[in-house]
Amino acid sequence: MPAFRTEDSIYYFAHVPKCGGTSIERGLEEAGIILSLHDPDWWGHQGTHWNRSSPQHIPKDALARLFAPDFFDYSFGFVRDPVERFLSAFNFNRGLGRLPRRQSLKRFLTQLEKSGDYFENSFDNHFLPADRFISEDCMVFRLEDGMDAVTEWLDKTSGGCIKASFGHHQKSYPEGNRPMDFMEKIRGKSIEPERIMAKVLDTTTRSRIEMLYRVDYDRFY
Repeated sequence: MPAFRTEDSIYYFAHVPKCGGTSIERGLEEAGIILSLHDPDWWGHQGTHWNRSSPQHIPKDALARLFAPDFFDYSFGFVRDPVERFLSAFNFNRGLGRLPRRQSLKRFLTQLEKSGDYFENSFDNHFLPADRFISEDCMVFRLEDGMDAVTEWLDKTSGGCIKASFGHHQKSYPEGNRPMDFMEKIRGKSIEPERIMAKVLDTTTRSRIEMLYRVDYDRFY
């Protein structure tokens, strides 16, 4: 839940995991915005932090307990097709070794269904529905529509104070030039597991994911 301010307003960005949040945060920083309640190195100091998820991924119910209803002048967030988002989270966590590298999608899906809480406070809340992050008064953008709309919205609501552009800040770098982050240093040169794409899902598996995230389809799509 990165927060930031201009001269006149306080903004809250509801960072739904795997919905372009890193691109938004870095784009804001590149525009000279100072982010608060933002800990990009949260995974790097496991065992020493007080919060069970990074501040970026705080659910809306926890946010409501911590901040008065009118504390923020503006709030916004991005959502993504739930099947695509789930697969992105699964591939991401398996790729970093947070899930067993041989973990099958169907087996994990069964575990997620049985968990009853989407593994809240595990995996940095990557598998929570977007609805659990996006408050009712939040301006919602869809990742599929691109990021031009949020650029225009920030410019308009800030009276021209926020001039930001956003790209994808987690694309792969050419081998040899790619910066190694904390988790990559841990896993070393282990072989990346094959990414699972939506186009290869069978009908039953896709339906199970859609059912798990029905609240997001009903609200955002």
